Amino acid sequence: MGCTIISRPSTSDRFDPRYTVPTIKHPDSVMVWGAFSGEMGRAGPYFLPKIQEINGKTYIKVLEEHMLDLFHIYRCKVFMQDNAPCHKSKKVKNYLQQKQI
Repeated sequence: MGCTIISRPSTSDRFDPRYTVPTIKHPDSVMVWGAFSGEMGRAGPYFLPKIQEINGKTYIKVLEEHMLDLFHIYRCKVFMQDNAPCHKSKKVKNYLQQKQI
């Protein structure tokens, strides 16, 4: 992505649309949960509703409704997740420990 140089008169308003480049700080995104097993193939995906905020409580609900059965059906031995804050919450850690995952 190249750099665009825009010159504006020193007497102009710095926020004048003629001299600014619009940007999006937080573009729309989609959260997707899925799973795969080398032995059994892929499971999912599950798309989190667009307006749904994810936190520990919501994440546990997704795990209960979409993961637990698949974890056992697919004979999974490893459960991996990234370092998203909801994955590291005490609630989630305790939940996974209770379920022996």
